[in-house]
Amino acid sequence: MEPKLYTTPPYTIPWPYIITNPRRRRWILSYLRKHKKHIGSIIIDSGVEIFRSRNGEYPGGSEKWFGRMLELKKAISSIVDAEIWVVSPDYPSDYPGNPIPNNIERTLRVLRWVEKTHGTEGVIAVVQGKPIWMDQNLETFIWALKQYREAGVLKKYGYVALGTVCTLSSIRLRGIREETAITWIKKSVELLRRETNSKIHVFGLWLRALRTVKNMITSFDSQAWTRPVTRKLKKNWSAKNTREREQYFWAWVERYLGIVRQKTLNIKHIAFS
Repeated sequence: MEPKLYTTPPYTIPWPYIITNPRRRRWILSYLRKHKKHIGSIIIDSGVEIFRSRNGEYPGGSEKWFGRMLELKKAISSIVDAEIWVVSPDYPSDYPGNPIPNNIERTLRVLRWVEKTHGTEGVIAVVQGKPIWMDQNLETFIWALKQYREAGVLKKYGYVALGTVCTLSSIRLRGIREETAITWIKKSVELLRRETNSKIHVFGLWLRALRTVKNMITSFDSQAWTRPVTRKLKKNWSAKNTREREQYFWAWVERYLGIVRQKTLNIKHIAFS
């Protein structure tokens, strides 16, 4: 079965697999009311992009933020009858200018707290590590997996997510070759797969890397469709209006389906099958 693509699509387009976070509460609730008949599964993410501007902490702390995520889950449940997963708040170390040095330990600490106070059902555990420019040989990631193993996390949670590849666009600025990065992603997923029989989600996975890991993962998410996936579009670097958002989205999804199914499909009819 091909890995599911979770995304936040254009407002006008129904899509079965949605990812959102508390910062987009108003938008997502409106979207779900509009398209509720088409929704199959939702991931409520912690929205780690918040660390682009904050000094390594969620507003009010991770426990309070997780509470806001649960409140959003309750609101969503009142609108749609769909599978809902909530991501345990994690701490990245790959945002330029705002790395969190002890991100692995802090992420594990939150996972233990979630398990103790909420339980693991319906929760996605995030496996954190260091980005490629800090850990090209994956030594820190191997150490991180050992910490997760000893904590029993990878057996207690039915869904785990890889959180180390979200900002790989930075590699171009750091002189890292694309082929090197794709190999690094593949090795990261392979290492995680060896450690768990749980479902695996990959945050921010490149389409160019999807081909190498598609048989090892359950799902991934991306917002990269907002940029043209092919030069044939001959448009702006990012979508500027509703028409471009729709056009960019379907072009990106067609590329995705071509990768996972190895052929071009009538996506507008098959996306909800």
